[in-house]
Amino acid sequence: MSHTEPTEPSTRTGDDGQALRRSLGFRDLVVYGLLFIAPMAPVGVYGTLDARSHGAVALVYVVATVAMAFTAFSYAQMVRVVPQAGSVFAYARVGLGKEAGFVAGWMAMLDYLLIPAVAYLFSGIAMNSLVPEVSR
Repeated sequence: MSHTEPTEPSTRTGDDGQALRRSLGFRDLVVYGLLFIAPMAPVGVYGTLDARSHGAVALVYVVATVAMAFTAFSYAQMVRVVPQAGSVFAYARVGLGKEAGFVAGWMAMLDYLLIPAVAYLFSGIAMNSLVPEVSR
């Protein structure tokens, strides 16, 4: 029995000879983002946005897009300073200390777990108001 070194996930090949790539392109990130929030996610908040913005829902999304663009720009700057991870955990750790990095990492994980659940909850409430036979 011979000993072999494990290979990196990016270089492992399956039985069919295909290998995994360890990179994401712009298209990959957009598709991931769309799948993450789920197509029904805006349904639950649309009514609230419409009521609070007095019908200017498009303006709300434009302002949110500008805010997210600043966030994306900040991430682009931080990736030059902390290139090894590219996550809010690493950025908070380097910029604010180990404790802040720990909290930021856990908050990001909770975000990934809870946001889809909340989106589905809002979608269920919205669907129930349209079709009362559908349980929330």
